[in-house]
Amino acid sequence: MANTEDVRGPGPQIARIFPLQAIPMPTHESITVYYDSECPVCSREVDVYRKLDRPGRIRWHDLGNHAGDLPDLDAAYELLHVRDARGVLQVGFAAHLLMWQHLPAFRLLAWTLRRCRPSAYIAERIYLWLTARRPGLMRRRRMAGGADA
Repeated sequence: MANTEDVRGPGPQIARIFPLQAIPMPTHESITVYYDSECPVCSREVDVYRKLDRPGRIRWHDLGNHAGDLPDLDAAYELLHVRDARGVLQVGFAAHLLMWQHLPAFRLLAWTLRRCRPSAYIAERIYLWLTARRPGLMRRRRMAGGADA
């Protein structure tokens, strides 16, 4: 049975299960990456990934247009969501690993992090810390707080 621990602190509250889910090696089937185009950090990151993407390998879905087939739009704004070719939704750091394995420049990094538990643990903590503080999310939270008043 996998160990479960809560990730506490500012930002999204999620349960983290180790080991990371086994992510199959990339196929020629495409994945869908859901991203926040209103977040300047996210947009720059996606621009880099798009340049590295082989045509048709990754579908880029801007959450600002609509939620698509995601069950929880607010959760998608909090953490990266990626749907694999089988329709399985990966969230957070696992979503980054899935996306990276489809980008040749990041494939070795994804492979290494999937196999090295301490490195994956540290990388996930850094990801959660940075994600909770990204400008687009902070602005969205301020706007939501103002709407409640």
